[in-house]
Amino acid sequence: MSAHSESDAFLGSIQHSLSYAFQPIVNVHTGVAYGYEALLRGHQKLGLPSIQSLFDIAWDMGILHSLDIILRTIALQNFAKLEVGRGKRLFFNIDGRCFESPDYYPDKTHQLLTDNGLAQDQLCLELSESYDNASAPYIRETLERCRNQNFRLALDDYGRGYSELRMLYEYQPDYLKIDRFFVDGISSDPKKRMMVASLVNMAHGLGISVIAEGIERIDDFLACKDVGCDLVQGYLIDRPTTELTAIRSHYVVVNEINLSDRRRKKQGLTRVGDMVSDIAPIRDTDGTDAVLDVFKSDTSNLGFFPVVDASNEPRGLVRESDLKGYLYNQYGHALLSNKAFGNPISRFVAKCPVAGVEQSLEEILSIYAIGEIPEGIIITENFKYRGFLTTQSLLHLLNERRLAQAQDQNPLTRLPGNHSVTDYIAAALDDDSSDHWGFVYFDFNNFKPFNDYYGFRQGDRAIMLFSDLMKRTLTGPDTFLGHVGGDDFFAGFRNPDLDIISSQIQKLLTDFKDDVESFYEIEDRERGYIDGRDREGNNQQFQLLDCCAALLCLSDGQGPEMAEELTHNLARLKKQAKLASNKFVVDHFPDQALKSRFHTV
Repeated sequence: MSAHSESDAFLGSIQHSLSYAFQPIVNVHTGVAYGYEALLRGHQKLGLPSIQSLFDIAWDMGILHSLDIILRTIALQNFAKLEVGRGKRLFFNIDGRCFESPDYYPDKTHQLLTDNGLAQDQLCLELSESYDNASAPYIRETLERCRNQNFRLALDDYGRGYSELRMLYEYQPDYLKIDRFFVDGISSDPKKRMMVASLVNMAHGLGISVIAEGIERIDDFLACKDVGCDLVQGYLIDRPTTELTAIRSHYVVVNEINLSDRRRKKQGLTRVGDMVSDIAPIRDTDGTDAVLDVFKSDTSNLGFFPVVDASNEPRGLVRESDLKGYLYNQYGHALLSNKAFGNPISRFVAKCPVAGVEQSLEEILSIYAIGEIPEGIIITENFKYRGFLTTQSLLHLLNERRLAQAQDQNPLTRLPGNHSVTDYIAAALDDDSSDHWGFVYFDFNNFKPFNDYYGFRQGDRAIMLFSDLMKRTLTGPDTFLGHVGGDDFFAGFRNPDLDIISSQIQKLLTDFKDDVESFYEIEDRERGYIDGRDREGNNQQFQLLDCCAALLCLSDGQGPEMAEELTHNLARLKKQAKLASNKFVVDHFPDQALKSRFHTV
């Protein structure tokens, strides 16, 4: 059989053997299906060990793009039959080597979508990181052509393959799909949580939505939601199915999980929504005349306008400064109106940070800080354009937050005060996830006689010394430090390794004891005590200043009603720490049975 005949036979067998199942990709807050991923099925009928081997064979035969077009046709035809798929996106996996295949030819997909009654922006091409897409010779031109045709782009399996950061930087896809390796067990793995949170913040700063794939457990779902993932996909929501009638537009399991999640942020989200400016957006399909008229009639002197697609989802910003060369040039209008110029507006759309109105102010500020857009940040609701949060509004909200923090901040150490500490403990008690917590109460020994003997200025120096040591020693993204008042300090840890934080605490106590000795006169240091009066006025010798620490470990949310009992246990534990030889004790709340959740000291 000739190579040509062999290729024809191979491609002919595809149409009779392969089919597609669909799996929903849903809004993490509402459970509404945002789109569906087409997942290939039936490779076993061809005697192939895996789906990947199918593409490898086609690549070796030089017909990878022909295979892709056949598969794309099958997926689009089935998706067009899906009633709940109207207006939704189809996420279709594409092998990056297609662009290098000898049989590659462009612009076939446009006709396929038209033939099936689907809009151009309903198709999202997923590029897997299994291959070094960034090094493909024609990748830039090909992806640019896809963008000009309004197709969406997603980076799949992000975090496991080649040159991900380069792809993210150069091509700024519409979606980032976090590889399931980082999603699986994220609720109990602080390192995964930190890495995914960093990826989410970086993506949001570039105006990219984040999809967590491979969600199978409720705890992982909540963790992905907490770090800011926009969309989720996995068995927890629904398994892939070829039965089109079984596919839904709304998955109530997400609502049920969210309703039972008592950890929902209670910050002033409505306040953020109130500050959003209702700036009418430009459509990416608007004609040149309409866009130019918008800028010419702009009495508010914004100098920019958000751009949305036909689904009212944000695409970015168009700035007057970028159009100025055409707006005020006698030939500029004619040039922009020239059809040979292509879609004129899409050429001027700049990526803009995007945040959901349901996100906390801290998350929105973090997203804005990473982005490079001075105008502000686009705000969405259920992924639809809600309005624009200008830089001025952001600064106003930031000032409000700083004022609220300052009102509770200790003026000496600049650490959060008693109210913040109380709120932190209450939030931890209200946490019904699998997270575990560590609360540490620090209290100086012999501080009052030291303060009376050497004066309040020296006492303040000792307090500042401890504060500085605590900030340097107790570090980490899930660490909270507070100053209850006077010589009482607090530290909170989320998902701590007890061995590590115990070592940090003991180092803090040792360093403080060694360093604070320099605050005493030489003769007092040599004696090892100072003379003073106790609280009843009796003469007494007081040992040199040091600090004790009581660590109380909490597993599972106990409910805010347990706050008083927890505080009582911390006070009891602090008394034990003052009597301990190393000034440090550890206990578990509410009972000893919870010790199994922590590493032993």
